[in-house]
Amino acid sequence: MKKLLLTFPNQRWHKQDVNTTWNLYPSTLCLLAEMVKDIVEVKIIDAQFYNLSINDFVQQVEEYSPDYVGVSVLTSEYGNILDVVADEVKKINAHIVVIAGGVYPTIDYDLLPKAYFWIKHQYTIDIKQQHPISPMSYCNR
Repeated sequence: MKKLLLTFPNQRWHKQDVNTTWNLYPSTLCLLAEMVKDIVEVKIIDAQFYNLSINDFVQQVEEYSPDYVGVSVLTSEYGNILDVVADEVKKINAHIVVIAGGVYPTIDYDLLPKAYFWIKHQYTIDIKQQHPISPMSYCNR
């Protein structure tokens, strides 16, 4: 079974201020995990809550060895964290597909519920056909 890692990156990787100290509710990541658990093994890493360093995060990613990493970025102010995560993940394994999610990359809120089902459909196609899906098909930036 393929592996999916869902994560909230640590906003402190971008800067340290009052806005980076609040914790995010992982309910959306949990909902996504529940929706795809029958077709992919899922792990959630909340780097924000546990105040993980980039090195700690990378170590956990290496240990889990995912096929996909879903990154939730909640504001454009912290958009560069998506690039940080993607760069670190690609250093581990260039074949890992990075999926951008959250408010920042999501442009059309009406499409969000449809996107969850589309992702599950794409995973199913990928698993059955055993070939990588273009990373550009997952990201709308």
